[in-house]
Amino acid sequence: MFVLPTLEDAFALVVFETRAAGLLVIATDHAGACEAINDSQDAFVVPAGDVDALAEAIAKIVASPDLRRSLGAAAREKVAGGYSWNEYEGRVMAVIDARCQSLGVDAD
Repeated sequence: MFVLPTLEDAFALVVFETRAAGLLVIATDHAGACEAINDSQDAFVVPAGDVDALAEAIAKIVASPDLRRSLGAAAREKVAGGYSWNEYEGRVMAVIDARCQSLGVDAD
């Protein structure tokens, strides 16, 4: 289990790294990486600053090793299936190409 109770981290690469290792992540809704998390399906997202919600999520995972393993495996599968550097490059280039087209600029 990896817990990122951040109040300010704009994009936590460490969330992807730990998920790729098969660890369950608990992050706050202030971690930019939480946009790539499916709450309760492959990780947990709690409101930033909500100590009770964070403690509840941690307690739930500690009490259920099977849930921790299954969500960790789902996280690893998700990262392996769509977050490689090549796939990231493809998504970034698609955004750049679309923006260039909207401006009438040749992206090549």
